[in-house]
Amino acid sequence: MRYLAELLAGERARRGTRAGRRALDPAGQAVVVPRWFLDTNRVVRLATDNESSIATAYRYLHEGIDVLASAAPWLHGALIAARAAGHTHVSLDGTLIATDRCRALGPTAGVDLWWSGKHHRHGGNIQVVTALDGWPLWTSQVRPGREHDTRCARTHPGDVSARNVSLPSPGGRLSRTARAGGGGAGRRPARPHPGGRPDPQGGTCRAGIEGSAPRTTRLRRTGVVGGLCLPDRMFETPDELHDLQALLDTSWAGSSSHLRSIVRQGERTLDAEQVVRVCRGMCTLAIATVTRRGEPRISGADGHLLHGRWVVGTHRRAAKARHLAARPGISATFMRGEELGIFTHGHAVALNPDGADIDPAWQAVRDHLVDHYEDDGEGPFWEESIWYRIEPSWMIAYSVDPAGLLDRQAQV
Repeated sequence: MRYLAELLAGERARRGTRAGRRALDPAGQAVVVPRWFLDTNRVVRLATDNESSIATAYRYLHEGIDVLASAAPWLHGALIAARAAGHTHVSLDGTLIATDRCRALGPTAGVDLWWSGKHHRHGGNIQVVTALDGWPLWTSQVRPGREHDTRCARTHPGDVSARNVSLPSPGGRLSRTARAGGGGAGRRPARPHPGGRPDPQGGTCRAGIEGSAPRTTRLRRTGVVGGLCLPDRMFETPDELHDLQALLDTSWAGSSSHLRSIVRQGERTLDAEQVVRVCRGMCTLAIATVTRRGEPRISGADGHLLHGRWVVGTHRRAAKARHLAARPGISATFMRGEELGIFTHGHAVALNPDGADIDPAWQAVRDHLVDHYEDDGEGPFWEESIWYRIEPSWMIAYSVDPAGLLDRQAQV
């Protein structure tokens, strides 16, 4: 209850709600949500008990549900957390949440869209990713109850990759998921042979949990999580993905009407998970710094998106290094023609400054860079280079065709 009250207080602060303008304080509003979920109180009862109108009760209820939903982990973040916890695989299954009849026409004449023939009742299909012990890690958006689990998994943008997720086992091998075969999303693995003999797909299964996945053996250097090929050492945590999404949302909301008319939210924008996917490896960025006369200067730089922040490097004697030492304001752009544009404004924080304290994150960043550039980390390059983390205050991610962009990214 306290957690929900804190979320509601934060939402009111974000909206700029003045004190004394609401019938209930955040703590009182927080009580409304579990009463509706757990005690199945009707909204009219909630309104009566709180001496408010029915419209106000509905608004308070849905505000509470919305802030809880916004705090839920992203699918990508949930899978990363499962990997960090040492799980060899996760499970994906569907469940039907019962609802009242919606009277929505479905593709079959005379049958409601939300009627489940399997369960013989109305409801919505929810896909759930769970840990080995059944603890839920992530839930999907609702789909009509008439749809089968497999169809729902293929319809949800992130679920297809979830059904083909491979989490590395402690020994470093790639392990197969419990419900996803190596041949593609939605396929069930062949039944394992007793004694761990090779299965027809070429993998060796023990208790249906661990086995080599021939399709993914070429990816052993990278972590394969949610169908994504990501660097082994640096991953965005669920909190970092949440913070990145909040930055994207607030940046878009605070942008000009002209920008919003071009970068239409939900249609031509990328969410945090998608941004991480398209920014794998090294990205060539256009960096803008400012001279002492206030004149902008553009230059190129290697960029790495690590933990939801751009990391860029240059020579210590480069002009942009002098600019950033005096004026840390910086802008960065990552573009691929007209299909992708990620624009960032913020300030630069030196990770390995000369003659000053080293940033605590520098060693992990340096290890990543050494591995990426396949260097021994001992040459003069590392002494002569300075690297910065861009702490963003504004970030917009644009694509004219997000779905097509991600499909092409998956084929790289």
